[in-house]
Amino acid sequence: MDIHPYQHKSKNTIAVLVQGGVRNSLGNLKIIKHLPGLTAIIVAGNQQFVTDTTWLCSEKVPEQMWNEFWTWSCILDSADANTPDFNWQIPGFDDRNWSPALQISGEAWGTLSPRYIPRLKETDLGSGTLLQVRNGKIADISVRKLPENLPLILKSGDEAVIDAGKLSLIYWVVKIKAEKGTEIIFTPCQDFVKGEKIINYSCESKFTAREGIQSFMSTETFGFRYLNIKVLNGAFALDSIRFMSRLYPNIRLAGFECSDDFLNRAWQQSSYTSEVLCEDGYVDSAERAE
Repeated sequence: MDIHPYQHKSKNTIAVLVQGGVRNSLGNLKIIKHLPGLTAIIVAGNQQFVTDTTWLCSEKVPEQMWNEFWTWSCILDSADANTPDFNWQIPGFDDRNWSPALQISGEAWGTLSPRYIPRLKETDLGSGTLLQVRNGKIADISVRKLPENLPLILKSGDEAVIDAGKLSLIYWVVKIKAEKGTEIIFTPCQDFVKGEKIINYSCESKFTAREGIQSFMSTETFGFRYLNIKVLNGAFALDSIRFMSRLYPNIRLAGFECSDDFLNRAWQQSSYTSEVLCEDGYVDSAERAE
């Protein structure tokens, strides 16, 4: 993984979030039960930096995944930017209370070998198009391309619908300037008809903001095209938003074309559907993407 584009000509912080044991009140797991551990080598020219006991770690990093709100299809987020260690990934974070990492045996993992299939490819879909901002029965349906029309000011009761441009397995990254305690619900939806969001399979993520400028990235990719952003209380300015598609770099080995435009479009859409449904593990297709 090339991390060079993310580095700056100054001090850099390299931090890794390790997640596991996501379960609901019934004890149902969403992540496979395993022996936890992390190993990494960072190559920079002739230098190598490895994960060892000089790295610091903490179990007090605030959990972002939402265990109390359950859906079979997705891992949901409930992040509170006001918790003490929420900014662990930001340069300058005070990690003096963190502990040295522990060395463990890797025997339980077996022999490590290079990945024999390609990694999922990330494609930046851009910032999308704002379709609607509604508060109660009052709706502004003026269509605006983003980011040309940012910042977007949203206050308590507002709901904004943004079209990512195509249905895919997508995660989003937002940068906002907010009042402390502002609560925001993000709901990815597969369709938007007559001013209403539909087909969301109870997938939603919650973010509680601190005062000032901050960012939020969803843990999961969702099968969606439209993102509904609702402000429960408070207010914030949406400064930027990016939609990132994660799919395998499929290569189409065959094609189809005839004199019937409908059949041509059906072929293209069916081929794309198979690409969108291709992930590392089994998923119910209807809940993730169609």
